[in-house]
Amino acid sequence: MKYGPIQKLPSLFPEDEQGRKFSSFHFYRRMSNGDKIKRTWLVYSITKDTVFCFCCKIFSPNKFSWSSHDGYRDWKNISVIIKRHETSSGHTTAYLNWRDLEVRLKSGATIDHINQKIIQSETQHWRQVLERIITLIRTLAGQNLALRGTCEKLFEPNNGNFLKFIEFLGNYDPIMSKHIQRITTSEIHTTYLGKTIQNEIVELLANKIKNHILAKLERAKNYLLILDCTPDISHMEQMTVVFRFVSATESSSEKPAEVVVSEHFVTFHELQDTTGANMTKVVMDKLQELGVNLDDMRGQGYDNGANMRGKYNGVQARIRQLNPRAFFVPCSAHSLDLVLNDAANCCMEAVAFFDLIQGIYNFFSASTHRWSILLNHLSDLTIKPLSATRWESRVDAVRALRFQISGVYDALIEIAEDNTLTTAPQGKSRAEAKGIARNISNLFAPWYCGMTFYSKLILSAKCSNHRL
Repeated sequence: MKYGPIQKLPSLFPEDEQGRKFSSFHFYRRMSNGDKIKRTWLVYSITKDTVFCFCCKIFSPNKFSWSSHDGYRDWKNISVIIKRHETSSGHTTAYLNWRDLEVRLKSGATIDHINQKIIQSETQHWRQVLERIITLIRTLAGQNLALRGTCEKLFEPNNGNFLKFIEFLGNYDPIMSKHIQRITTSEIHTTYLGKTIQNEIVELLANKIKNHILAKLERAKNYLLILDCTPDISHMEQMTVVFRFVSATESSSEKPAEVVVSEHFVTFHELQDTTGANMTKVVMDKLQELGVNLDDMRGQGYDNGANMRGKYNGVQARIRQLNPRAFFVPCSAHSLDLVLNDAANCCMEAVAFFDLIQGIYNFFSASTHRWSILLNHLSDLTIKPLSATRWESRVDAVRALRFQISGVYDALIEIAEDNTLTTAPQGKSRAEAKGIARNISNLFAPWYCGMTFYSKLILSAKCSNHRL
């Protein structure tokens, strides 16, 4: 009543069995002097493909009227029906009742104006509560923190970050304090603190961000598509969809124009089939769902998998058949990683070196006792495992041995010469430690012999118990 009807219209009205359809022409009344008056009371239902009378729907006592029951969709005679209805006494009475109540609601002069104030106060309270809940969820999600725990009740252990921060806000914020008090006293049963509202708010925030990214992409027009697939923790193949484009801002008196290369993640998509044909179909469906034009694509960036970069049946080849200007550029990081891996695997010394690094980590990490012995000999760094997919991350594992190989060697010798380890597993550990120490000596012996005398003295001082 306060805000009136919403005349939301589809872009195209559907046709009935006779090929007739409603027209927005009927929303205006043509007067004898040629003026047009908008029929604010007329409402079109998109889902039912019918028209209703807003005021008669609410105020008319005749529930079997076409305007107050199921609407009307006799498009052949709709003009006559609407004209007859708006001049009827029932419609006139309902229209006057609507306008009278609308004025009294806006001026606060209704019979139940006190109840209206209570409703407005309650509405404002819930609005403020939801604002705080949305802000909190946005903050936790932005910090990549889990919202829920094992319990979903206030003031219970392990109830998650979200409820704990709600409890924290209740100590200082009067709005949340009142809300929590009403919950604990069972005054209300709708709390908006459950997992369902959390998921809905996260989804709404995600859609808002995605729509903002797509709006920037639409302004930029041309874009590059980046795809990457990886299995998640549930062993389902997830395809990551990323758009890369150039966005420019207009210059102003306060700030000059800027040209920025933007790269935005948009969505995940679960894949059941990772063939080039199926992935191309998924990409086309996803672009259509997001409202992104394939003809505006100017580049493709994938890894070096055969299903992605295949010359004939890969995703890039199939997309280029649809848009020849979408040039494919393989990921330089993936290409360099493959080159380094293949080059290293062709060198026997490199294979032995990295096997030794991984063997050292596996040996010490398999036992807390061995790890504690290692920490007694290392001061700054600790050993790290190798990465199977990221060659660059191996530098961390190499750096630990480069600067503290003497400490690692001393820890191995200490374990190998510990006569208190007498059980069968302990004896195996001593033998394994001795073998790794021998491999270190054999691997680093040529490097040690090539050092200057002064450098050998420094290394010997670091190796307090044993020499390499």
